[in-house]
Amino acid sequence: MNKIKVLVVDDESVVAVGIKKQLKDLGYEVVGTAATGKEAINIALQKDPDIILMDIVLQGEMDGIETAEVIQSHMDTPIIYITAYFDEEVLRRARLTEPYAYMIKPIKTSELNANLQMAVYKYKSEKKKDEISQQITALIPAYNEQVSIGSVVLKTRMYVDRVIVIDDGSSDRTEEIAVLAGAEILKHPVNQGKGKALETGFNAAKGSEILITLDGDGQHSVTDIPKLIKPIINGEADIVNGSRYLDGDDEDTPAYRRVGQNVLDVATNFNARSDITDSQSGFRAFAAYTIPAFKFRESGYGIESEMIIEASNAGFRIKEVPIGVRYDVNGSKKHPLTHGIGVLVKVLQDMEFNRPLYYFTFPGIVMIIIGLLAGLIFFGDYLNHETSSLAPTTLAALLTLAGTFIAFTGIILHSMSRMIERTMGK
Repeated sequence: MNKIKVLVVDDESVVAVGIKKQLKDLGYEVVGTAATGKEAINIALQKDPDIILMDIVLQGEMDGIETAEVIQSHMDTPIIYITAYFDEEVLRRARLTEPYAYMIKPIKTSELNANLQMAVYKYKSEKKKDEISQQITALIPAYNEQVSIGSVVLKTRMYVDRVIVIDDGSSDRTEEIAVLAGAEILKHPVNQGKGKALETGFNAAKGSEILITLDGDGQHSVTDIPKLIKPIINGEADIVNGSRYLDGDDEDTPAYRRVGQNVLDVATNFNARSDITDSQSGFRAFAAYTIPAFKFRESGYGIESEMIIEASNAGFRIKEVPIGVRYDVNGSKKHPLTHGIGVLVKVLQDMEFNRPLYYFTFPGIVMIIIGLLAGLIFFGDYLNHETSSLAPTTLAALLTLAGTFIAFTGIILHSMSRMIERTMGK
């Protein structure tokens, strides 16, 4: 790991030497020491330090605050002021240069290290946010997530402009902790399901350019946020799906869960005419203009598949990027089998509207074929006096008629669907 480079600026050489030794003992690299503002500026421009320790009283014409202003006009380097005295006017002037800390001499080694580490961490966080910031809002549905919601919000704020937690009727301290961590709160009085929580969040995030959705249980790594939004920023995608399986099966995924995921992926992709590897991912990025495409009919976990289907039907470009996920946290509040079956039923129901030929026509044709074959067999038995009743033949005829009706229903719905698509396309 590269050492953090520090420039020490102090008018007293003895103090500068002492600070330099403290820094070296702590593992920092001291790129130079300076006693005047001019020396500090020259060293800063030549050595490009990661952070500057700046005494306010310096030798020469410029004090530390004036020196900091000149350095900041040429480069973006965090500055920590050090001084032997405290003065309100000096503090006011120093504040205008937006320093990362203000320490009073003599400086303890532990205090020095803590301030340096916090300054570097804050600076890097702000840089990451500036690099990706396009009025990005993170939406975090949460239900009884008091254990994890605080850390999820704090980490997410490093990458986005706004964090909204939708408290879906929690009975614990989820709301209180999320607020303390810096999130905005939208609260449902009772639990309504993830789909409704997302609908509330999407409605509240108007004005944002990019929306991120992630779970509140800590499963998702917020460090993947830049990967999610990059394709949208670059104009390569309208929606980005974080996939656990894009690079192959995730070895950490429990086997029973992956089998269920495969079934849901196949059903979702068939319905959406897509090729998504992780249809149940809750970690996604959306360009703001895609929001009107989502109807939020599904109130529960089936919303993940529904959104993929609706986005695909709307013609949006969906791209996947690999993400990491943890399974050692308390995830879904529902039993995996119940959850999977519920989502699958919802996806199959959606086929009625999205794939009517498959939902109605093909089953109808199968019924027609079975009805005709059975009718011929039963009627042949009747003619050969092997049976004295026409009831089986009548039932086969009714099956054929029902199949014909269902098949034509699918054809009519398919034609209507194509007509609506062409109309909306215009």
